[in-house]
Formats: sequence, C-alpha cells, structure tokens
Amino acid sequence: MNKIDLPAADPDRVAQEIEDVIGLDAADVLAVSAKEGKGVGALLERIVAVVPPPSGKPDAPPRALVFDSWFDSYVGAVMLVRVVDGTITPGQRILMMAVGVEREIQALHVLDPHPRRVEQLAAGEVAWWWRGSRRSPRCGSATRSPTHGRLRPSRCRGSRT
Repeated sequence: MNKIDLPAADPDRVAQEIEDVIGLDAADVLAVSAKEGKGVGALLERIVAVVPPPSGKPDAPPRALVFDSWFDSYVGAVMLVRVVDGTITPGQRILMMAVGVEREIQALHVLDPHPRRVEQLAAGEVAWWWRGSRRSPRCGSATRSPTHGRLRPSRCRGSRT
C-alpha cells in the first residue's frame, strides 16, 4: 500500500480491507511512502523475490510480442514490444504475422526512464521500435524473422486476435 505519509492514511485498516476484500494476507502488505522513502527498499526486495525473471531462448529465431502501438507523424508506427525469443537489431527485417507485412526495424529504444537507443534486444527484454510504416499494428500482434519458416505466434494475455 502506498501513500502512508498522508494525514488521512490508515495503514492498519487498509491492510485489513485488502485481506477481507481481495483475500491476501494482511501480514504480507507492505506499507510504502515513495515521497518519504519509507518501505521502498522492502518493496523492491519483494518484487525481486516474487516476480520471476523473463524467460526465452536467446539463440532461437527472433520472436516478439507487440503490447502497445501508436502512430508518430515523424517516424511512423511505433511499437512497444517484448522480445520472446532470439535477439533483435536495427536494420533487421521483421514479419508482422497478423497482416503478413514485412518491414525493417529502423531503431530500438529502451525506456529507463527516458528513451535510450540500444543496438540489440535479447529474449525477455522490453523496448520500443519503429518500423517506417504508416499503420500501427494491433496489440497482441506477433512478429518474427521472415527468414525462419513457420513459427507459432506469441499470444497476448487477453488478446482478442
């Protein structure tokens, strides 16, 4: 729970509500104030302990999942992607599996917290790239290298495609 530094905060009551409504043990609720820095270290340690690291095969043919996209009038279609398998580099050609369109990746950027250009993405990494197209792909679209035969597409959780 966050914002425990506010005057109206009642961490004990909120922890009990979390247990009653959601069913999580109130003893597992961490009290955090990002403004004052209280509990932030414990929260980060809990995230590292509970959230599994990304999986993927770095030496497999490249596959990625688009989880957001938009059109930028300067660079074209911009996609937020998670690399599922393999590695992705600028200049590499990709196939948008849902529409069968092949394009070249113009640039790769990670957000940490500001955009930073990178020369490679590996399995498990998340970044954004643009592909020099006027159409933005749909969330849940899978991409792969056009030179590797038929690969099964990645599925987006909650995807309707």
